[in-house]
Amino acid sequence: MVSRNTYDQWVKKSGVEPDKFIWLSRAELEGAVDPGKLHVLQREILAFLETQSPASVYFEGVEYLVLYNDFPGVAKFLFSVKDAVLINNSLMLLFLPKGVLDSKQESVLAREFEPIDEKELTRRILNALPEKERAEITLFGVLPPAGGRESEGSKGAGAESSEEGSGAGEEKTEEA
Repeated sequence: MVSRNTYDQWVKKSGVEPDKFIWLSRAELEGAVDPGKLHVLQREILAFLETQSPASVYFEGVEYLVLYNDFPGVAKFLFSVKDAVLINNSLMLLFLPKGVLDSKQESVLAREFEPIDEKELTRRILNALPEKERAEITLFGVLPPAGGRESEGSKGAGAESSEEGSGAGEEKTEEA
């Protein structure tokens, strides 16, 4: 998990405790990586992939990286990480809210990273399993209610989103 949120904020928001967490921050604290040091960030992610694959890398904060680096440098960094993810038979989810980059920058990323919604993502993950395993899988998950508060109709259940996930595949190491 690479985020602009702190570890505690991320866990409170998502209910997920990642195996590896990187906070994009200029703060000189353990677990923080300066957004201007893409080589350090890349080294951390690659080391995780090499020791924990298959893994999931969830990345948010691209717009923050662009504040401290030029866009072509950030794009090259993301493309290199994507290549390492593919080589290590892993998964990368790049969270990019619409409108945080200009349309030209978004189109550069869209050529390399396919936009995908949570239903399609779940379908593809399940379809990647051997048919025998797919037939034997039941997805279970416990998710915090949307907005962090329980509503009357959601006691004991939560709605899935691409950020929150289903909890499926927790046996695999995640950097999410």
